[in-house]
Amino acid sequence: MTPLPRPLHTRRLLLLPLDVALMSAVLDGDATRLTVGIGPCDRSDWSDALPMLEWRRRELAADPSLAPWVPRAIVRRADGAVVGHINFHTAPDPEYLRPFVQGAVEAGYSIFERYRRRGYATEALVALIGWAHSAHSVARFALSIGAANLPSRIMAERLGFAPVGVWRDTADGVEVIYARSVAPPRRNAAAG
Repeated sequence: MTPLPRPLHTRRLLLLPLDVALMSAVLDGDATRLTVGIGPCDRSDWSDALPMLEWRRRELAADPSLAPWVPRAIVRRADGAVVGHINFHTAPDPEYLRPFVQGAVEAGYSIFERYRRRGYATEALVALIGWAHSAHSVARFALSIGAANLPSRIMAERLGFAPVGVWRDTADGVEVIYARSVAPPRRNAAAG
């Protein structure tokens, strides 16, 4: 069985991987298991994520090799507040992304409304991209952002993502696909 990735630490945040049991706790609204597993949070904050969590729970149960790509809770380190969630939608290079960018992995995130406009999404996304690049040699990343979601589109462009296409998501409507490549680490010329 492929182990879950380790939690990621940023200056202000902790990105905690959700295993099948924690996804089930969110889906079941089990406040006790959630508090023990990721910290106190309101299940209603997760309402938009429930279909994704149900799908990812089934997917991980069927294929444990997908463990590195599981959703993560975004927890504020200062007080343990769960401020959102972030995930990769699949393992790298899914067929649906190939018309836009090959070899990429698509990330998705949501910051709960009362915690928005504090830079948490940027901080979490930068950490997740850095982890995928260093731990799994992923060099291309994609985001699919609702055409009307100006704050996320601005954030993506500030992080070096560029629009590469548009598609109509059956649930979310028109979305702009953004892509970004991460350069391989520079070799130190003096080190040879």
